[in-house]
Amino acid sequence: MQCEVPIECKPGFSDNILKTTVLHIPMGTLTEYEKVDPWCNFWNIEELPEVKAEEIILSNDTLKLFVNETSKLEVEIFPSNTSVKHIEWYSDDPSVATVDQDGIVKGLSAGTTLIFATCGEAKASCIVNVVERVGFKDVYNSVTYNDMSLSTSESYFNYIPEIVGPFSEDDFWIELWFLDKDNRYNQHVATINEGEYAGNYANTNLDRPMWAGKYIFNLTSKGTNPNVVANPSRAYLTVNSASNNLEWNTDSPISVKVGEKVDLGITYQADLWCTFNTDYNEELIELSSYGETENNPHWFITGLKEGETTLYFGIECKKNDMGFYDFTDSKTLSKRIVVEPTSGINGVAGEHSSLSVAVTEGRIHILNKDSKDVVRVFSTQGLLLIETIDSEIYNLATGLYVVTIGNKSFKVKI
Repeated sequence: MQCEVPIECKPGFSDNILKTTVLHIPMGTLTEYEKVDPWCNFWNIEELPEVKAEEIILSNDTLKLFVNETSKLEVEIFPSNTSVKHIEWYSDDPSVATVDQDGIVKGLSAGTTLIFATCGEAKASCIVNVVERVGFKDVYNSVTYNDMSLSTSESYFNYIPEIVGPFSEDDFWIELWFLDKDNRYNQHVATINEGEYAGNYANTNLDRPMWAGKYIFNLTSKGTNPNVVANPSRAYLTVNSASNNLEWNTDSPISVKVGEKVDLGITYQADLWCTFNTDYNEELIELSSYGETENNPHWFITGLKEGETTLYFGIECKKNDMGFYDFTDSKTLSKRIVVEPTSGINGVAGEHSSLSVAVTEGRIHILNKDSKDVVRVFSTQGLLLIETIDSEIYNLATGLYVVTIGNKSFKVKI
C-alpha cells in the first residue's frame, strides 16, 4: 500500500545495514523518508514505481439470497504485488441488496441487482438474486384430535401447520400425504385401497376431516413466481388420539316432572364411529339427544310416569383402531332419576310446543317465546356468547351456534 509518510521505527540498524541495504519506498515519498530517523540514515534509497491492479476476481459470479439473509464476497487482486489494494464496494440497486465495505451482501427485497467491487480501474461484479422465503413455521407439529380451537373447519377437525411469508395459492400447491402405519410404502406414504386405513391419502384434498395419525405437508411451487421460494417446504404433523373425556357432573338425583324435558349435562368427545350404551326404565323416562356425535352434544330426559329409576350411560367406539379417541379409561356413569308429578299450567311444554327459531339476514329470531324466557347462545365449543330475554339476536359473526330457550335447544347457522 502506498504511504504518504514513512512508518515510524525506533533506531537500531547497524552501520553495515545502513550502508549495504537498498531501501525501497513508494513512488513520491522520498522527501518524507529523508526527514525521518532511521530511514534518512540509509545510504541507498530508491523509489519503486506504482503497481496498479489489473484484475480483481470475486468469490461468486452469482449469489442467491433470501430477504434479510447475508453472505460475504471474497476478493482476489492481480497482480499480487499491487501497490494499492483498497476495495470499494457498491450496489447497483440498494433497494434490492446492499453491500458494506467488508463485502458483506444483504438481501432486502425480491429482485435482481449487481454488486460491484473496484480497485483503481479494475472492476468486478456479482449478480445477486434476492427471493422471498415462504415456508412452514415449524417442521414438526403435534396436535390433539378434535381440538376445535385449532381446526380450520367448524363442522369437523382439520388442521394445517402455520405458513409464514407471502404465501399465495397462485404460487404454490399444498399437498397432503397420509403416513402408512407400518412404514411399508415409499416415503412412508400410504395409498391403501382396503384395510385399516381405507382410502387413498396421497396428494389428498386439504379440506377434509382428519383422523388421528401422521401426515406430511408439502409446499410445491407452480413455477409462476421466481421471486418466491419455499423453505422449509415440508412439515410433519402428528394428530394424537384424544380422550373421550366422559363427564356427568350433575348432582344426583336428577328431578324431572311428568311431561318436562331436562338437559342431563353429560359432556364428552365422540364421533360417528361411537355408540352409546344406556340402560333405564323406559316406562318412566324417555331419553333423547341432539348432536350426540358432534362437538357440543346434548342428552335429555323427558318424564313419562311418576317414579324412580337409575340411568346408566357409557360410550364405545366401533372402530377404535383408527385412533380417533382413547377409550381405555372410559367408564359407565350413572345417576338416579326421580320423576315427579306434573305442576299443571306452570309445567314445561312438551314436544308439541310452538317455540321455534328462525334466521334471516344474519339475525336470530325466537318465535312464540314467553317474555320471561332466557335465551342463551353458545359457540359450537360450548362457550356462552349471549344471554338475554330479547326475541331477536344480532351482531354475531358467520358460523354455527347453539341456541337454548329454557329446556329446548336449536342449532342455527348464520
